[in-house]
Amino acid sequence: MSNLDLPAHRDEWKSQVATAFSREGCPPVPSRVNWHGGSNMSHVQFLSLRSIWPTPLTGSELAREFETELRRELDTARNWLDLLPPFRAYLECVRNHQSTTFWSPEAPETFETALSLGIMQLARSQQSRLLKAISDGVADEEMVISSLISFLDGITVLCPHVRCGWSAKRRSITGGFRRPEA
Repeated sequence: MSNLDLPAHRDEWKSQVATAFSREGCPPVPSRVNWHGGSNMSHVQFLSLRSIWPTPLTGSELAREFETELRRELDTARNWLDLLPPFRAYLECVRNHQSTTFWSPEAPETFETALSLGIMQLARSQQSRLLKAISDGVADEEMVISSLISFLDGITVLCPHVRCGWSAKRRSITGGFRRPEA
């Protein structure tokens, strides 16, 4: 069997993966597979995945694994956001229904609040305008999306491991689903 031949049975997979791992500098066989989405997955690709995840999880086991991982990620995000004074100030504004849209000499605390928000000021300002537009019955989709993008930008611009951008550009999503072979 050459390096590019893919085994047809699970035991052959186990053997070939173990051999590949034992060779220094040789990546395991599944890394050489050209992956497709689930609806286009071939039998060979399915076997490749089975070599990576040899024991399938039941629905409840999978749900527990997902919940555990999600809780871990949420705790990490919560801890990170707690370290950001602008985000804490933003939450305080939201809790107190405090607007930072307009500064007034009669209400100097609005200026101090705006300064404490830092990177989150634009998000809070747009949300305040959106809330007013909703109460006036003139809110539209563009206002909602703009407010959401400002919020996401405010959070992610400071996150050290996030490399992304947010956009209101619409993208069409299509799927090429086939009926499973019998």
